[in-house]
Amino acid sequence: MNTFVSLGDLISVNKKLSFLSMALKLFSCKPLMPKNPIKRIEIVYKYLILFRLNISSNEHLLRSDGDVALRVADSNYKVINIKDRVIHTIFEEENEDKIYSSLKHKDSSSVYEKICNIDKENRIITGVFYNGHHPNLNKTKSKILKKRLRDMFINLLVKSDIKYVNADLYSKSLVANILTTLERNSKNIMEEESDLVRNFAIETHQRFIKNFHDEFLLLTLSHGDIKQDNLLVENNKIILIDWEFCEFRSPTYDIMKFKSRFPEFEDKFYLHVNKCLSENLSSKTKTKKHSKLTHRDMDSQLDIYYLEDISLRLLQFENREFAKDFSKIVKFVSRTMQVNQKGNVV
Repeated sequence: MNTFVSLGDLISVNKKLSFLSMALKLFSCKPLMPKNPIKRIEIVYKYLILFRLNISSNEHLLRSDGDVALRVADSNYKVINIKDRVIHTIFEEENEDKIYSSLKHKDSSSVYEKICNIDKENRIITGVFYNGHHPNLNKTKSKILKKRLRDMFINLLVKSDIKYVNADLYSKSLVANILTTLERNSKNIMEEESDLVRNFAIETHQRFIKNFHDEFLLLTLSHGDIKQDNLLVENNKIILIDWEFCEFRSPTYDIMKFKSRFPEFEDKFYLHVNKCLSENLSSKTKTKKHSKLTHRDMDSQLDIYYLEDISLRLLQFENREFAKDFSKIVKFVSRTMQVNQKGNVV
């Protein structure tokens, strides 16, 4: 066991580090620090003061050695060893099934963050530590940022395994998952709101089956939660981390979800990325037939995206504190219904 000292709600440092070593470790831990070196120095200085204040009153033990520890959802910890470039994820017994489930697709894509070792006895997963800053997604005019994002989306598709599923059965499975999750959480959801989501899911499935005329649907590995916190820039390219919500989904799911979160990027950017995805999908499958799945029928593409996204939102609602506000799901469904009625595309 190793003793760490808390520097606030989320970050801890190894107590055995010297004061100077601690300052250097914090300064060089790029994911936890701003890119501006002056601001980084200011934050490190504040952390050092907190360390002096908390050194005897706010200690805790962790099962893994390292320099800096970050508390994440459900009382799990990520312990970073900066010199060895490894990160240890420590999780408690009650989270064991969810953690191992999140690793089921780790070999389905070469862009999945590298896993070095899984210690089931001590419940520790060791992976590669990518020491890069989070990109500033507010710089929507930056050509460099847009190129890096485009390349990231292309790599996510090109380097993924491919699955072909029966379109009707896949859509039905998404609806079944949505209805089951709503029923399982009925005590925590207003009946009126649950009915709204339930009816929308059923109607969306019916519309998808009516408009989508191919028997099979192509799926690729989707990250599921692309946002600034889950992106790092290392060696001039964007690395995706925290694949907790990855799953095989429609090839355009991630770019459509990203657009819903970051509409500030102009339509030209999204049209260009979608075109690149379609071309690369055609090349990857070596047939034009399946490349059409990304652009042949926008209504069908949106419908399957809606079902996938509601299913994921409900998974997060059920398992993560940050997603416990069901009204956000209701707002998403209501806004989508309004858009559909106007005949526009989200």
